[in-house]
Amino acid sequence: MLADWSVLAPLLESPEALGAALPGVTLQAIHGDAPQYNVIQTTTGPRFADFEDVCLGPIEWDLAGLPPEALAAYDDAARARGLRPHHPEALRLMNAARSLQVIAAFALVPQLPLLAEGLLPALTAWRETPPL
Repeated sequence: MLADWSVLAPLLESPEALGAALPGVTLQAIHGDAPQYNVIQTTTGPRFADFEDVCLGPIEWDLAGLPPEALAAYDDAARARGLRPHHPEALRLMNAARSLQVIAAFALVPQLPLLAEGLLPALTAWRETPPL
């Protein structure tokens, strides 16, 4: 985990560092916690929930963890609106950062044991992922 963080930290410490490492990747307002269960489909269209993590970041932070078909749908919608599709290297780094965020949540398991079961698949996936 520390090895991955040593790669990510210099890139995430400032907008300038991220911009220098990933040309064309800009920061914008993002949801900050955008798994599909925070988008509720209603009869009048999608509604978003859970806004406490709204921040400035690359779009890839909200796309982290999505399956390929969801990324393709995002890219198609972005292009149709004149926006940039996801940046593969930025997504790789944001996926790694999200993984570390979830792994760090294991520190809360002694206070909330129910977390362990939900976090275990993420830990297993992280262990099987090559280091950065």
